[in-house]
Amino acid sequence: MKSPSRPKAPLPLPQKTERHLSAYAVAASAAGVSALALSGTAEAKVVYTPAHVVLQASGFHTYNLDLNHDGIADFSFIAYNEYSMSGQNAFLRCNPRAANDVWGVASSLRGHGDEGAFLPGVRIGPGGHYASHISMAFVFTFQGHSGARGPWANGGKGVKDRYPGLKFAINGKIHYGWARLNVKLGRLDNEVYIKATLTGYAYETIPNKAIITGKTRVRMSLRCSRARSAIWHAARQRFQAGVESPRFPPPASPFPRKIETPPAGGVP
Repeated sequence: MKSPSRPKAPLPLPQKTERHLSAYAVAASAAGVSALALSGTAEAKVVYTPAHVVLQASGFHTYNLDLNHDGIADFSFIAYNEYSMSGQNAFLRCNPRAANDVWGVASSLRGHGDEGAFLPGVRIGPGGHYASHISMAFVFTFQGHSGARGPWANGGKGVKDRYPGLKFAINGKIHYGWARLNVKLGRLDNEVYIKATLTGYAYETIPNKAIITGKTRVRMSLRCSRARSAIWHAARQRFQAGVESPRFPPPASPFPRKIETPPAGGVP
C-alpha cells in the first residue's frame, strides 16, 4: 500500500523574480488592476501642477488660474498700478471667479480684508475664513512718503514660498486648494512696484476634504496598501504553481503629470 504523498512544497523564487513581483504589485495597484483597489470609496489624491508665471504691477497684468484643468478659470491673479497727482499705488490681488473664495484675514486698511500668506503645513479646508475680492499686497507713495500693507507685502520685505488658501467648486461640489507664490516689492525709477511669481498650485480631488499647503501628494491609504499586498501574494502563488510566466510587464501609470506652460505673449 502506497503511503499518501506529501503536498509539494512551494518552489523558492529567485531573488530577481521576487523583485519583479514587488515591482509588478506596485505598478498594478497604482494602475487600478486589482478589484480591491477599485472597490470602496474614492481615494484622496492631491493634483499638483508646477508653474512659472510672473506678474508685475507696471501697467495691468492678469493670470487666470484653472486649478483642475477643466478649461474654466477659478481665480484671477492681478497686478496693477494707479497714479495720481500726489502719488502712486501698486496692488496685487487674487479675485475668485463665480462663487469661489480665498481664505482671508482681517485688515486695518479701511476695513478691507487681506488674503492670508500661509507657510507650508497649514490645513486649508472647511471652517476657514473665506471671502471674495480681497487684497494680497499694496504699496504706495504719497507726497514723498511710501509704505506697504498686507500679509504678502510683509512690511515691504515681500515673501517667499507662501500660499493663499483656495476654495472652489467642481460640478457644484466644494474642493480646496492652494497656490505657491514669491512676492517682491521695491522702487524702480522713482516708482513703487510689486512682482509676484506663481511657482505651483494644487487641489484635493475629494469634495470637502482639506488640503495641506505645500503638500503635493497624499500617503497611500491602508486599503490601497492591503490591495498591493494582495496583488503580490496572488502573483507569487500563481507563479509558484506554474500558472504565470516570470515576465511581469508593468501597467502604464494612470496619472500622467500635468505641467502648465504660460501662453505665448502672456504676462512677462
